[in-house]
Amino acid sequence: MNYLIKMQFSAGLGLLLSLTVNTCAPAKAPAVHKVPDSEAETVKQIRRIPEDKRTPLQQAILWVKTDKVEKAKPILEKIIKSEPDNAIALETLGEALFNENLDGSQHKQARIYLTRAVTIAPERGCAFRMLAEMDMTDGNFKKALANCNKALRAERPCRVAHRTKAAALSNLKRYDDALKEMEKYFKYVNRNDNANLRDREMYGACLQDAGKFDEAISFYKSWLSKGYSDMVALSLADCQFKAGKKEDALATISETIRRNQMDELALQRRAGYYLDMQRYKEALNDLNKALELGSNNRLLLQRAKVFEKMGLKEKAAADRRKAGAP
Repeated sequence: MNYLIKMQFSAGLGLLLSLTVNTCAPAKAPAVHKVPDSEAETVKQIRRIPEDKRTPLQQAILWVKTDKVEKAKPILEKIIKSEPDNAIALETLGEALFNENLDGSQHKQARIYLTRAVTIAPERGCAFRMLAEMDMTDGNFKKALANCNKALRAERPCRVAHRTKAAALSNLKRYDDALKEMEKYFKYVNRNDNANLRDREMYGACLQDAGKFDEAISFYKSWLSKGYSDMVALSLADCQFKAGKKEDALATISETIRRNQMDELALQRRAGYYLDMQRYKEALNDLNKALELGSNNRLLLQRAKVFEKMGLKEKAAADRRKAGAP
C-alpha cells in the first residue's frame, strides 16, 4: 500500500464573531474567543445557537462545514460585497471554493480570498491552513509546510494545521516529524474518537511510514476491537505484511473475505500477498474471483504477472493486451 499522504480537510475555523476593519477609523480590538481545535467543534458551537438567533455569517459557516456550499456561497458573497474587509467571510468563502473543487479548478479564486483574509487578519491561523491545503493539492509540499507554520504561530493558531503539516512532512519523506505532528494534533482531538476516521487512518499511515509497525498493529487492533471495518482490517493486514508477519496478514485479510466474499479489493490485496510468497495458484484463484466481480486493467495486469511467474507467457500476453499494455 502506498502511504504517500495527500489529503484535504475543511479548516477548523473559530468563526462565531464577525471581524470588519474600517480603514477610515481605528479598528477596535476584537473580543477574545476560544478557537475551536477541530471543524467538529466549530459546528457544535454554532449549533448551540438557536437557528433563529444565528447571524447570516454563522449560518453560512455551518453550511460550509456540513457540505452545503451552494447555500453558503451567495450569503458570503453578499457579506463580502457590503463588508469587503470581513476576514472571516473571506476565509469561509475561500474554504467553500476549495472544498467544492478539490480538482483545483476554483483554487485561483479561493487563494485570492484567503490571501486577502490573512492580509487583513494575520493573527488568525485558519486561512493560512487553507492555503497550505491548496499547496498540498498543487504538490508544493514545502510551501504547504511554510503556511502550516504560519497557521500554528499565529496569535490565534489553527490547531488542525498540525494534521496538514503532518501530511506535508510525510510527502517530504520526513516520517518521524510527521508522526510528531500527529501526536501534537491528538492533544486536541481524541485519536480514538469514532468521529475522526480520517484522522485515525492518517495516524496509522504515519506510524507505518515511520517504521513503527508494532505500534501501528496495536493501534489497528484496538480500532477493530471497537467495531469491525473492512478498511481498517486491510490497513492492519498491510501493516502486518510489511512487518514480516505474513501469515498474520493472510489471516487478517482472509477474515475480511470471509465476511464479504464480494470484496474485490481484499481479493486483489490477498492475491498480492500470495504472489510475493510465491503461492501462485492461490494468487491466480483470488484474481479470477476478483475479475468475475468486475474486470479492470489493474486486475488484468496483476494476473499477467502471476501467469508469467507460472510460465504461462501466452496467457500473460493476452491479459496485457486486454489491459491495453504493451
